[in-house]
Amino acid sequence: MFFEILKESFLRMDHVLSSLPAERVNALYILAGLLFAGLILAVIFSAKRAVRFLPAVVSLLTASAVLVICIFYPGLEILYAHPAGNPAEKTDIFMAAVNEGRIADAYGILTGSAGTDAYGASGAQAVFGDDTAAMYYSFLTQNFRCEYTGEMNVTDLRAYVPVRIRYADLQDASARIGEDFDVQLDRIVQSNARKDVYGDDDSYESWVIEQAYADASADILLSEPAECFRDLVISLSFTEGQWMIDTSEELLDILGGCVCAGPSSEKNLSEKIALYANNSKSNILADLVYIPKLYSIPEDALCGYEPCEDKYHELEDPHLIADAIAGSEHLIKGADLVFDPDVTFATGQRIYYYADDSIFAIVWKEYCNNCYCNFAEVFISDPSQLKRKIAGDTYGYATQLYASSMAAQANAVVAITGISTSSGPSASAYMTGLFTDASPQALTHAFSTRTEI
Repeated sequence: MFFEILKESFLRMDHVLSSLPAERVNALYILAGLLFAGLILAVIFSAKRAVRFLPAVVSLLTASAVLVICIFYPGLEILYAHPAGNPAEKTDIFMAAVNEGRIADAYGILTGSAGTDAYGASGAQAVFGDDTAAMYYSFLTQNFRCEYTGEMNVTDLRAYVPVRIRYADLQDASARIGEDFDVQLDRIVQSNARKDVYGDDDSYESWVIEQAYADASADILLSEPAECFRDLVISLSFTEGQWMIDTSEELLDILGGCVCAGPSSEKNLSEKIALYANNSKSNILADLVYIPKLYSIPEDALCGYEPCEDKYHELEDPHLIADAIAGSEHLIKGADLVFDPDVTFATGQRIYYYADDSIFAIVWKEYCNNCYCNFAEVFISDPSQLKRKIAGDTYGYATQLYASSMAAQANAVVAITGISTSSGPSASAYMTGLFTDASPQALTHAFSTRTEI
């Protein structure tokens, strides 16, 4: 075993030797010369019984080995890598869980927390008491199909496997529900007496609309879905004695049907599906009945609501701020804005704002206290829209995440990042932000600041 490790180590060093900087190659020549001189001196002094030959040689070789490793390190981080286990077994288990609709188990494999209780369709239904949310959840999770598209490639402590994941197209399903709703509404009107269908003001009775929407949802969400697919490469890392799948933002987006941004857990997925179902219903029934989009966020919710991408704008002229806040007066309520169009703005930096029924937020960079500083001014409709998020939604999470990734998972419009200064194993990045209708694309219109907490 020792000689096998030694052989592989020398082969790896020989492979990167040609790419080493000239000064490091020269250092190797100098080291070889010093080692040769040291061995000669060890022979001479051992003959005079000034030193013991074997300990002197061992010391010289050990010191030389350490120096060689230091010289090669920038171009060669691993000298010997033969991790135990088969990474294919981990991906097989994960893909089987996804194919069988066991999403809680799939998330358990990703996070190393197998055995986590599943929220499932009932969890999605319970968020806002909407039966359609449960159907959306089952429609998504029961229609995943994973397949390998190539051979696995294992390099040292990492492995890569190309896969194709097929999933139900939720946006297509919502569009089809909207079309079928008109059919179901006409069917109910034709099969019932007028006095039972219309109210005194000739508008539909609420039960008619609810029944038509429920029937249309059942027709579409209990049928075969239109499929989308995504080709990606799943990467694995050998850590703490086992192969673990790297949790990428692309993989999380696929588990969310690519309409729920990066759900970080099965509970998070249930919540996002419930929000998607409610706001989809609001859009479909907008011309018949007012269903408010949900702005108050449950206390234990891990994310905010999906965004309206057309609510993100750029303010090209700071003096047109009055046009930007038009329609948000019910949020601002006559307050004086901190935003001042006459300050010195950072050259080349754009001013962005977001405005919908629940939130008005504007971000900019101005010259202040002899430096340029990021500013954000935000008005919200409900205090629950102000939230904090930690990496992995749990303390002690082993991986620090980028603020953009965490903000996407949380559907944050404005996010301020911080990183714990603790050096212990429980240190984790976390972020505070405003949760509202938001999306990964929209987050490019926000800003983040790295601070010490």
